[in-house]
Amino acid sequence: MQTSPRACRFCGALTTSPLSLCPACGQRTPDVLPIFLGQRISRRAFVAGMTGGIALVSSGLLSACESSSTTSTIAPAATATQAACVPSTSGTIVFCGHTGEVDAVAWSPDGKHIASGGRDHTVQIWNPADGKVILTYSEHADWVFAVAWSRDSKYIASGSVDQKVHVWEAATGKTIAVYAGHTAAIHAVSWSPDDASIVSASDDAQVHVWRASTGGHLLTYSGHHAGTPPANGVKAVAWLHAPHSLHIVSGGADKTAQLWDAVPPTGRPLLTYTEHTGEVDGVAWSPDGKSIVSGAQDNTARIWDAATGTASLVYKGHNGYVRAVAWSPDGKFVASASADSTAQIWDHQSGSLFLTVKHTNWVHAVSWSPDSTHIVTSSADKSVRVWQVQ
Repeated sequence: MQTSPRACRFCGALTTSPLSLCPACGQRTPDVLPIFLGQRISRRAFVAGMTGGIALVSSGLLSACESSSTTSTIAPAATATQAACVPSTSGTIVFCGHTGEVDAVAWSPDGKHIASGGRDHTVQIWNPADGKVILTYSEHADWVFAVAWSRDSKYIASGSVDQKVHVWEAATGKTIAVYAGHTAAIHAVSWSPDDASIVSASDDAQVHVWRASTGGHLLTYSGHHAGTPPANGVKAVAWLHAPHSLHIVSGGADKTAQLWDAVPPTGRPLLTYTEHTGEVDGVAWSPDGKSIVSGAQDNTARIWDAATGTASLVYKGHNGYVRAVAWSPDGKFVASASADSTAQIWDHQSGSLFLTVKHTNWVHAVSWSPDSTHIVTSSADKSVRVWQVQ
């Protein structure tokens, strides 16, 4: 049977290739929409068509984001009730409030809530203890790729394919500011240590720093190689949460992780890490600020010295792209999320694998609880899962 032509969600190129990546820009096939009868289907129609026939569970059937074949080192919850899933006997929470892939997740610094952003254009705030939705933010016009909590847990910054970052009250959903300075999809956001500023990374190959309260632009960092989005976009960013710190690390499609200071008007480059051989999709600081972990499409996560760029460890436990990385607040472990459908927790000094948890599709994001006892993961299988670690 002849394969229907498909249009890439990002670059618009047509292809009949069965490969998992768009041959033009490198995006994977969940970002490629089919074309029927010579017409491109809108994202809204595509999502509606994929989810319209799925009913929420009321009588023991699995929810849209569950699979009867799901296996894991830690067993996930068995069934869902309405939009939230109930704890399993192992205490695992499975949140099924999104109707599309879930690209972003973040645990609030006060430990009380989790925020997840997805391709249903929403950010959901929910209770990690029982998976119940507290608030749904629906102001974005496209997929939500990034979410980050302010350090005081009062505000959320969310970035989208709609090229905007929204800052809003976590308690009410009231929008405080909208930053519209980018010209392509937003992939990552991070707050400054004093919550006064936000840094955002985009497929326009730029990183912007701006005022959280007003959206006023402060500086643009253009150290990553420019090119046609998203082939040379900036995919990850993290601000060091030390008092008065100006240090920011960003990772990009140019296969580099770059350390720089948030000094107007263009940022002050400090160090470029070039040991990855694939797009850098995740970056995170160690709690003491001395080291950085970066994850890339070369299937590795690498820990390197923030002062010298010298690598101390290369983690090779994944069989697919490393989509995100997160350092535990207690400094003991690193969690890495991968296209191999797993999140893995490993010792940052030895690289020894401590725990593997599994989804049924790509794991896009991972975040730690403030007390380092749990992680939360989000996936292309439409679920968000809370796992006990220690």
